[in-house]
Amino acid sequence: MPSSFRFTIVDADGAVSFVAPAYALKMIAAACGKGAQRVDDLLQGVGEFDPALATELRDGLARFDAGGSAGNEPLDRTGPFRIGDEATRAAAQEPAASGLIVVNLPEKRIVQVQNSYADLKRTDRGRLRRNGRPVQLLYRYDLPDEWRIVP
Repeated sequence: MPSSFRFTIVDADGAVSFVAPAYALKMIAAACGKGAQRVDDLLQGVGEFDPALATELRDGLARFDAGGSAGNEPLDRTGPFRIGDEATRAAAQEPAASGLIVVNLPEKRIVQVQNSYADLKRTDRGRLRRNGRPVQLLYRYDLPDEWRIVP
């Protein structure tokens, strides 16, 4: 994926990590702005803007939960995985082509560890996607004041 981020999402139960297109950064910020408190909430929010991406991420986590966490398969470092040991922690810190973003839902913080794509804004707009392709419709988001964006 040429323009992609590694996203690591932390919630009260733990953390997940995945590589997704860089445009997903705005979608994730929009989901946070709508009150996402858990990874599932965040993926549901992403699904409003790009249903195909949200389904891909949910399915990837389900595959990981079904077999990847047992240690009998090599870790797919780009597919979604839960962070639970030293190998997954190390993989979650590997930036993708455009960088590494950590979203801490309980702390309401988005950390742009490395971002060579475009700085995240508190208020912005993005393009909706259907079947993985951009459409002519735009969405807007406002990240509430309690959210911090760390460059």
